[in-house]
Parts: sequence; structure tokens; C-alpha cells
Amino acid sequence: MANKPLKIITTPIKNITKDVLKSFVDIDINIANFESCELNSIPYNHIFSIPLIGILENQGISYKLDGHIALSFETPAYLNIASIILGETIEELNEDIEDLGLEIVNIILGKAKSVFEATNLTLQATSPKVIKNNTEFKYPKNPKVFSVTADCMVGNMALEVCYSFKKAVF
Repeated sequence: MANKPLKIITTPIKNITKDVLKSFVDIDINIANFESCELNSIPYNHIFSIPLIGILENQGISYKLDGHIALSFETPAYLNIASIILGETIEELNEDIEDLGLEIVNIILGKAKSVFEATNLTLQATSPKVIKNNTEFKYPKNPKVFSVTADCMVGNMALEVCYSFKKAVF
């Protein structure tokens, strides 16, 4: 199962993120390939995360998935995205504006669920959260962490996918 989880998790999330930002915010992003990275290496200060929790069935064996998807934005990029969504100029952050980032990662996970079902990966419903600094992340034991920075029309952002699999015991 060595490279299978990487392909069934990171590639769909990268593509879904591009599609969601195009359809929800009408921006194109250029996402390079994921690279392995260190824990707590999210580069920007506006971070929206949603847990990845589920079960992967592979060749008759069940594996428990634990991890997260995180989007982070530079402040100007996030304010530009909020301005596009709300149709007005947003110049400062507040709780309502932060909710937009939560909705974006929630949509990404919702779309990922249907894609992952075709690969025998069933995700649980989870709630997104705002991360005030990257030390608040709860990384699973021995995680694989992949991130990619993206240049989009409104500024810089990054996408991190973190996960670990272990044999499920029922």
C-alpha cells in the first residue's frame, strides 16, 4: 500500500481545491506538485483546517485514516477572496470573514467524500476550524505531510495534506 494512499488522497484534494476555488470564488490557481514537508510548516497566517478521518478498505484489510486538510492564505489573498465572495471590498478580518474560509474547506471535504468512496475510502463527517497558528495542529502519530504553495490571481496560498494509516481493529 506504499504509494497508493499518496495518490488516492493528495491528487484528488489538489484537483478538488482548484475546482472549488474556480467555481466558488472564480479564481484560477496554479498548484505545483505536492512535496513532503516537516510538521508545522504551513507558511501563511490565515489557516483553515478540516480533519481527515476515515477507513480505507484495501485487499480485504481495513486501515484507519487520521489527518487533516489545511488551506492557508497570506492576508491580502484572503481579504481579496472574501471581497470576491461577498461582492464588496473587505479590508479587515473578523469572525464572519473567517467563516468563509471554513466554508471553503468544508466544500472541499464534501466533494472529496464522493471521490474517495470510489477508492474504498470512507470519510467521516467532521467540522472545519480556524487555526490561529500552526502549532495548534494535532498531527497523528508518524504522519505523512505534504504541502504545496499556489500562486493565484489574488495572492499566495498553500495547501497541506497530512495523514497516517494504521490497521483498523474492530
